[in-house]
Amino acid sequence: MPDANAIFISYRRSDSSDVSGRIYDRLVAHFGLAAVFKDVHSIPYGTDFPDYIQQELVKCSVLLAVIGPTWLTVEKDGQRRLDNADDWVRIEIQTALENDAITVIPLLVGEMERLTEAQLPEPLKPLARLNSALARSDPDFHQDMTRLTRRLEKILESKSTPASSRTSEKSFSLAQKLELDDLNQQLALLSQQHQACAEEARLTSDPDRKVVLAEKVKRLLQQISAIDGRINAIQNCSKG
Repeated sequence: MPDANAIFISYRRSDSSDVSGRIYDRLVAHFGLAAVFKDVHSIPYGTDFPDYIQQELVKCSVLLAVIGPTWLTVEKDGQRRLDNADDWVRIEIQTALENDAITVIPLLVGEMERLTEAQLPEPLKPLARLNSALARSDPDFHQDMTRLTRRLEKILESKSTPASSRTSEKSFSLAQKLELDDLNQQLALLSQQHQACAEEARLTSDPDRKVVLAEKVKRLLQQISAIDGRINAIQNCSKG
């Protein structure tokens, strides 16, 4: 299992609160509750917020910088938040960038495009040079998170195991690869169906139809959860 708070999720609530919660749930399901830090879920009541954040940052192996459509432009008191040296999102990312032991991954959500150095204050400019991960909307979300999870596994394994004692990672068998491909295709299809049903349920004014659609959405979510579980089981099995 990864170390406690090995993955630190940095996000701006006004920009990406909902999808950050979904990302957190997916990572917790795979790595365990203790391995993932997200302020709302991870800070004990009555704790000094700034001190606790700083303490946990130095413990993490990976910082995921969740960046959505308004991440660059959110203002407070007429000033862009990123330009404020006391802004906590800026402090989190800057602290991680300055620590060679922490891998920083920009995670683009909500059709956000890759950052440029010109958009960022000086201490955050290195963020624009880092290869970004994606967490797009359905039907791509599950496949994007599967790719991110695999990358995180490799990073955490390399940081937790001394180089002299690492063993080569066991590769997927042909049967496992074929099953994973099939499962990801099923996920994409089910996600499309879920999105369509949820949207129809939101728009319809027929109460009976709403009930039918609500039941269908529930079944689809159960199927999606089951497939996620199977994907995780294959990935864990492949490690030997």
